[in-house]
Amino acid sequence: MTPPADRPGAGVASWDERHARRGAPGTPHAVVDAVTAGLVPGRAVDLACGAGRHALLLAGRGWAVDAVDTSAEGLAVGGRAVGGDRVRWHRADAVTWLRALAPGSADLVLVAFAMLPGVVTAAAGALAGGGHLLVVGHAAEDAGRPGTPRDVRLLHDVASLADEARGAGLAVVRADVVGRGAGEERRHDAVLLARRPAPGPGAEGGAGQSSAEGTSAGS
Repeated sequence: MTPPADRPGAGVASWDERHARRGAPGTPHAVVDAVTAGLVPGRAVDLACGAGRHALLLAGRGWAVDAVDTSAEGLAVGGRAVGGDRVRWHRADAVTWLRALAPGSADLVLVAFAMLPGVVTAAAGALAGGGHLLVVGHAAEDAGRPGTPRDVRLLHDVASLADEARGAGLAVVRADVVGRGAGEERRHDAVLLARRPAPGPGAEGGAGQSSAEGTSAGS
């Protein structure tokens, strides 16, 4: 059965219960780990961060991290974790918070396993030149499979993500689908890495610049 918190419109209470039950942040997703390892630390925003597994990863690598979620329990779990004091935790609607951020003030906007309408456009405004947007989520290819959200509105179509990024003025560095697990447990995740173009000559190589720009790390 699909957990209640995986359904559109699920209440904050569902997520609070889930985070309280787990009691600790999970393991960072392999794609988030690998992609962000190739970026120069700057200011990162982790949207719909849950218990902060990725926010903590980034903070440990020297990023100044703002982690945003509506679940007070998730934020509390993250704050109690090792390194939690190095993250700024915000209880707020993720996209609303991002839209209020000063334009050009983020070097990385991360969205992992959350469907946030309008986030690509909001991220384009928040990113500094050379900054990146990284989106990872359940791929549309897994629709109907056990363990995947039953509502297709929670699944990502990678081509649509890429089109949305280009429409917001971002350059698509990577847009692909990656597999994880094996056999009956194999699942697929959509990955978008997009970059806000630097404003002009000489602006390359600032915070958030990838060490392997323009390559795809799909598997």
